[in-house]
Amino acid sequence: MPIYKNVASQKLAVYAYDPTTAAGTDPSKTGDAANITAQISKDGAASAATNDTNPTELDATDHPGVYIFDLTQAETNADLILLSAASATSNILLDPVQVLTTPGDNAALDVNLTEIGGATQSATDLKDFADAGYDPSTNKVQGVVLVDTTTTNSDMRGTNSAALATVCTEVRLAELDAGNIPTDLTTIAGYIDTEVSAIKTKTDTIADIYHADIELTVDGANSRDEYTVTWFKNGVRLTSGITSPTIQAVKCADSTDLISSTAMTQIGSTGSYKYDEGTDRTTAGEAVVVITSATIDTGTRSFARVLARDSS
Repeated sequence: MPIYKNVASQKLAVYAYDPTTAAGTDPSKTGDAANITAQISKDGAASAATNDTNPTELDATDHPGVYIFDLTQAETNADLILLSAASATSNILLDPVQVLTTPGDNAALDVNLTEIGGATQSATDLKDFADAGYDPSTNKVQGVVLVDTTTTNSDMRGTNSAALATVCTEVRLAELDAGNIPTDLTTIAGYIDTEVSAIKTKTDTIADIYHADIELTVDGANSRDEYTVTWFKNGVRLTSGITSPTIQAVKCADSTDLISSTAMTQIGSTGSYKYDEGTDRTTAGEAVVVITSATIDTGTRSFARVLARDSS
């Protein structure tokens, strides 16, 4: 519930507690209303004692430590209210309460609109429409009211240059009927259905696209070359359905195997596979063709990538 600006008969609650209370014990302070007073500051100005000298304890059983100050209308006449309460009882603390007030009260707010989208003319146009262009008795725009009562269209008599009346003649209607437009439209629709079906037949048979991302990491700390392979189907990373993955590295210099075809190990359940080589390693400036192969969707999928090592 907000505090309304410059409105009488409002209340503000504070909470009293003893910070020295042992852990696990309710620190709320009850029965201390006579020892509690407060200072109030409005919009950051100098503070003064509250009109309500001592608050009223709300309920020592169901709301222990809660005390209510009654505010005068003058005490709420600010955008920012700061109430700082204190107790004369030893060790009892009450935290300051800061309130940003709300204009008016809980009744409907009085709104005087002067601009819409930063333009005063837009607000003026809206008012003119509401005043003259809308009929509250029918809940309709005035221009639409006429449509409800129109039974004939006098503009189609052909005597006042109305284009439709002079063009849409019996002869022209007969020509349109002879043109057999409905049949032509049906024929066109059939052509469209045939073409769409043919396109669908081709797109339904487009083959899946597989791809393997092959990477080489030179692990100097552990003196090994680390190969990783991640498989993709139609651009989506595969995490299952990959069997018998292998890797082979062929030297570009003499076309001999640096690493003969050997099995790879899955990295957890990621669907990515690895192979670590600590003996037959690439050397600085040497390029190799890394070939990887696996069975995916009942077919053997093989890919190759040229990798090089710049430094140890």
